[in-house]
Amino acid sequence: MHRKILTPYNCVLAGIIAAGALLRILFALFMPTEQLYDFATYLELARNINNGLGHTLNGIPVAWQGPLYPYVLGFFFRITLTDSEIAAKVLNIILSSLTLILSERVYSKLFKSKGKTAAAVAITAFLPANIAYVNVLGTEVLFVFLLMLIFYLHLSRTGIAWYAVVGILTGLAALTKPFMLVFPAALALVFWFQSKKLKQTAIFAAVVAFAALLTVSPWMVRNWRMFGRFIPVSYNAGYVRYINNNDHNANGLWMDLTAAAEGKPEAADIAAHLEDAGEAGVKAAYMLEPLLNEASGRWMRQNPFEFLKLGFLRVHTTFFGGGDDLPQWAMNAVDYGSERDKNAVEAALGIILAVFSAVSFVFAFMQIKPFLKGFIPINAADVSSVFFFVFFVFFVVVIFISEGQARYAFPVYPLMIYAFIALTGGKRGD
Repeated sequence: MHRKILTPYNCVLAGIIAAGALLRILFALFMPTEQLYDFATYLELARNINNGLGHTLNGIPVAWQGPLYPYVLGFFFRITLTDSEIAAKVLNIILSSLTLILSERVYSKLFKSKGKTAAAVAITAFLPANIAYVNVLGTEVLFVFLLMLIFYLHLSRTGIAWYAVVGILTGLAALTKPFMLVFPAALALVFWFQSKKLKQTAIFAAVVAFAALLTVSPWMVRNWRMFGRFIPVSYNAGYVRYINNNDHNANGLWMDLTAAAEGKPEAADIAAHLEDAGEAGVKAAYMLEPLLNEASGRWMRQNPFEFLKLGFLRVHTTFFGGGDDLPQWAMNAVDYGSERDKNAVEAALGIILAVFSAVSFVFAFMQIKPFLKGFIPINAADVSSVFFFVFFVFFVVVIFISEGQARYAFPVYPLMIYAFIALTGGKRGD
């Protein structure tokens, strides 16, 4: 038994994972950062949960963001008896290190070659973004952990019980990022390519969707009681749509709500709602979402080509717009010495992101024809390629219609690493 465990392959993997974990610890210890904006909000929410105040800001119940990360972090604070920022980073290090182990399991299902699997795990371990995000108190690290767990179970297990587990994990992921509520559709499409059995796919989709809905339902009930209307996860979807789709938005990126509403018929109502929300501002203004949803939907219907332009800009910014997310979020308290040095770091990180993005989009384009041919039941489909194509397109579409910035590429990195190895690593059957 010892000979089977201590194989050269397992020793190499153990070394890669240990080195990756060590780099994450060192980065958290020696790279200072300040938690800003959403990250400061998550920390405040977690501390309030730890202190028995619930999911509140300034004493007000909110549902501005998905609740899972603040609750996980809040309970971690209780376990560790501290709500310090370093404790939060320890949680990220644990989750990121576990993701390294999961990545080996996922890539071993997608590649037949141990060499390719080891290479993919090594990239996962040493990719700067994967290391640096342990410093960021946001949903990214937890979400990718859940995503890789979903991928592993989806590739490995069959049976209604396992479908239910995939659904529960998908529900938890939706409580982290609400767009995952529609993820069961993408999972079902990949499942159909795996099985080519319509009835079995329908059972899978129904079980996954029901389990996900059941997982989210307690939060839905809480929101109904708190806010008097149906809010599945959070009420910032309308806000995101509105600030990213309007006459004043020229780049598809975040902009101030008041600036986005300038000169619009709804500007006075928006100002009144923000005033009613008090110090918590838009984060507590749950009554704004119906108004913003209606206004943004109307603008997109009336300006379809402008919406398409903004969507294209969002995708470009996310994947090819540079690597400013790490200096901005994970290393923003570092003394770079000069602005030139900081720009050089951003340029290097941007090149890394652009290389993986370019390879991924090329590889996705190459999969269109076999993907379409795979809809014919008699045609065999390369499940690994379909797996990449469906999920990669899913995340690109989410970015296209919502908001663009470099950090939104973070959850896509596991798929991009697969594409990089698949396209550059020789024959896919190796």
